Amino acid sequence: MKPIPSFAAILALIVYPLSGAPQTDGHLPAVGVDTAGTFFLRNKAYAGEGWRFPAWRDAIAELGAEFLMDHYFEVATGGTLRENEAATRARIKALGDYLGKSGLDYVFNLETANWTPRKEYIPGQNMFEPHPGAHYYQVPEPVLEEMAKMPGMRAVCFDEIEHVQISSGLKSRPSEYPALADTRRMTLPEANAALVARLIQIREYYKKHGVTPVAENVWPVMQHLFARAGWTVSPKIMKESWTPVPVAMALGAGIEYENAGADVWMNPDLWFCGHYPGHSVDETRSALVFSHWLGVSRIYLENMDYVNARGGAHQPDAAKNFDYTKIVQGRHHPDAAGSPASLVQFANDREFSLTAYGRVFRDYARDYKPSNPVPYTWRDARCRVAIVRFEDSCWGQRDSTFGDTLLGSEIEKSTPETEAWFGIWHRLSHGVIPKKGLSFHIKAAKYNEAPRFFVPAPPTLVFDHRIGDEHPDFDFRGAKMIFLTGIGLSKATVGLVQRRVKEGAVAVTLHHLAPDELKRQFAASGQEELEVADGAGRWIVCRDFLGAKVRAALAPLLGPSDELQYQFGEHRLIIKNIDNDRIEVWLDGQRRHTPPAMPSKRAKWDGQNLVLKE
Repeated sequence: MKPIPSFAAILALIVYPLSGAPQTDGHLPAVGVDTAGTFFLRNKAYAGEGWRFPAWRDAIAELGAEFLMDHYFEVATGGTLRENEAATRARIKALGDYLGKSGLDYVFNLETANWTPRKEYIPGQNMFEPHPGAHYYQVPEPVLEEMAKMPGMRAVCFDEIEHVQISSGLKSRPSEYPALADTRRMTLPEANAALVARLIQIREYYKKHGVTPVAENVWPVMQHLFARAGWTVSPKIMKESWTPVPVAMALGAGIEYENAGADVWMNPDLWFCGHYPGHSVDETRSALVFSHWLGVSRIYLENMDYVNARGGAHQPDAAKNFDYTKIVQGRHHPDAAGSPASLVQFANDREFSLTAYGRVFRDYARDYKPSNPVPYTWRDARCRVAIVRFEDSCWGQRDSTFGDTLLGSEIEKSTPETEAWFGIWHRLSHGVIPKKGLSFHIKAAKYNEAPRFFVPAPPTLVFDHRIGDEHPDFDFRGAKMIFLTGIGLSKATVGLVQRRVKEGAVAVTLHHLAPDELKRQFAASGQEELEVADGAGRWIVCRDFLGAKVRAALAPLLGPSDELQYQFGEHRLIIKNIDNDRIEVWLDGQRRHTPPAMPSKRAKWDGQNLVLKE
């Protein structure tokens, strides 16, 4: 007798219907959860790591998570060295025992250093200042040696580390200098080089113990610096980003620097402009399914067990001794009304229930994912449009409340050259992405644009200014149009683009990046745009990317305004819009995902609060 399908499996066929028989082989991403740990670790009734409590362990199993992006574990500090060593060893043993029994993989999240000035494992030595002019978490080597022995130990994650590097004036920033390297008086080329050198140093520190450094980026910038140093890049989607931008950055960075060891993960994040959860249940489902079909190595949702209490502190030490029976829910999306939890609502240390967000995660992890192997990985990504730019970390700071300190430099501000790529994305997205920046934190969008998942774009990849040095014969993964933007390109990259143009590509370049003869022609023309044939292709030289010639040349390469398109090898992936939060997924002409017919709630801004959109 065949077993009767579970209710969850039946529900999945409704929520995640398939067209045709599921494929029998292919890539499956590992799926995990970010453990903010607020209920058990910061709850005065328990004050312990989640894995010590039956309800938490059962919730992980019910969700179907395969790895932890963990905030619970802490290196013991504040005592004598002997006391710290003993306490840390005991914590590692307890965690290792749980990992061994559960079979989970483990990633140690190092975000604590982003807002904590000082921790001393060895008395008198700040664990968060491993080098002069730097402030980031360096796991003490004896601790790292022990953690590396744990079953499933895979990586350490530098959570939003680029934010603390480039965003001056952060109230939470624990030091007066940027996180990774003191770039305050450096030019952009100097800062770029200094950061790569430091990132390589960090990679080597962890690599000798078999541990991979991961960069989880909140801004859609700097992925190429991390990838060049051999790190894994893990961009946030949802959060405050326009979906295609961080994805094109991560895929392009991974492809360009795969030989250095780069890998690509994806992090759907429920935060949005101070609201938690700040995204709809529908958008969460879309983000998981979308990430799945990108062929990334790992996907993890932030967060599993964060409790959004009004007035609650992010800093773990300050947030301990909470009485969660008396909290008032903080700002949130209408879909989360009445439930301040994330994926899981804990009643006590033995009882839990899944929220609507948790049920979506469970259905993806346990039912949809294993039934839908992906016939490619991120490494197979190709494109119709390529963007080549010097990595300067410019995302729109000048039109935001964040400090305009590119790469952490106090002498380098945003300019028309660093901001020009906003215009490319404005064009690629049929005008959805604003001209002034690539984050919902720009003033033109914050408290004006409600969160949305879907943004249209053709298959697009972003490479950095060194692509010609890394890959002298690169075909730009099939790009028909190559945009050249930013402050500068290497000679090898300019030469590579010249060869591709003669073979038939269209290169659209800011005038200062054009080959010398084209610069002279452009200056003599007195025009805003100059179009010049070259072999089988042509050049468009311009002051920005918003002119009529650029628009006309790009038009044939754009897809419909209700499609976000990708190409992986011979496979065509189309994300079809339904209502900005709900999507359909089509692969090679077959529908691979259809959302529920009844939408979840939608939000609009009322002042600085998200409220129900009737």
